[in-house]
Amino acid sequence: PLPPSPPVLPRPSCPPMPPPSPVPFSPPAPPIMPPLSPPSPMPPPPQPPPPPLQPPPHYPPSLPPPIAVTLVASLNLRWLNGKPTNNLAASGVLLRALDGDGVISTHGFLNGPPKLETPLDHQWTPNANGEIGDRLSATLVNARHPDAFRFMNKPPSEWEFLPGLVLKPSEAIQRRISCIGWRDLWSINYNCYPKGKDGRGCLPGCPRRQEWCDVRGGIANQRQCQLFVNPLQMHECCVAWPLSSLEQMMQMQDTLMVPWGGCTSNCDDPENGLAFMYNEIVFDKWDQPWEADLPQLIDAVYMLPRASETVRQFARAFHRALLQRVNLTADQLPLLLYNASNVPAPFSIASE
Repeated sequence: PLPPSPPVLPRPSCPPMPPPSPVPFSPPAPPIMPPLSPPSPMPPPPQPPPPPLQPPPHYPPSLPPPIAVTLVASLNLRWLNGKPTNNLAASGVLLRALDGDGVISTHGFLNGPPKLETPLDHQWTPNANGEIGDRLSATLVNARHPDAFRFMNKPPSEWEFLPGLVLKPSEAIQRRISCIGWRDLWSINYNCYPKGKDGRGCLPGCPRRQEWCDVRGGIANQRQCQLFVNPLQMHECCVAWPLSSLEQMMQMQDTLMVPWGGCTSNCDDPENGLAFMYNEIVFDKWDQPWEADLPQLIDAVYMLPRASETVRQFARAFHRALLQRVNLTADQLPLLLYNASNVPAPFSIASE
């Protein structure tokens, strides 16, 4: 038999553990950072790039240059290359001074100076009461002979540098030309009675036909030719030619009106023959009135650089009135400045 098991003794009980005391919570200390340095200044902003170079002005193919710009370029080219030829367009540029019904250096305007209120009066209309009311005169200018007609009168001096018309080298202009002269023809000397062509060979403003150079043997047969004496006193030298002999007229001017380049000294003295270094082209306005054909006759209005303020005001008033008369714009019929010393481009659009 097995021995009996020992008795189970009760486990001694332990006293209960006191509850833990609460520990206060403290957040962790922030890390220790090195001291901050002052901020660096911001770099300057980058400079904007320079603007691109502008190309020279040009007109796209779809937009042609303004009419006035094209006209000025054409006038300057014709002026620069003008030479003796029977082609009027290739000979130079025709300038018609706005002298009304005419001027005489010792007396002034035959019918008084132009008026701002009625600037178109007496500029191309026939005048039955005027001694020379049946013709007009113009000057053919180019680089060889650039001087235009100037009114070198005594009083009123403010009108010396007259404005004028740039005439077209058109058929309408050419059929109105009565005669051409290598120098001032003194066309006031030659009058027809009654006015206009009389059917017997009289042409207003032109010598008798038998006195023309083509009848008197051409350039080679002329003697003692002078610039400013009355042509009626030059018994051995002719002045006038027909338009069909334009080339010979220009050759005569080249030969006798030297040096080329126009007057350069004492040019405001009416006693100085060299102040009259220009030719004269005479037009009929009696049998072939101008009014109905003005757009076919006139390219532009011009002023001279030495014009007085009175003349400039008149030129602008005349230009405005002319545009209204022919129903054209200032681009189609511009106001120009003619400065003969500005080679190779004497024509430019006048500033307002």
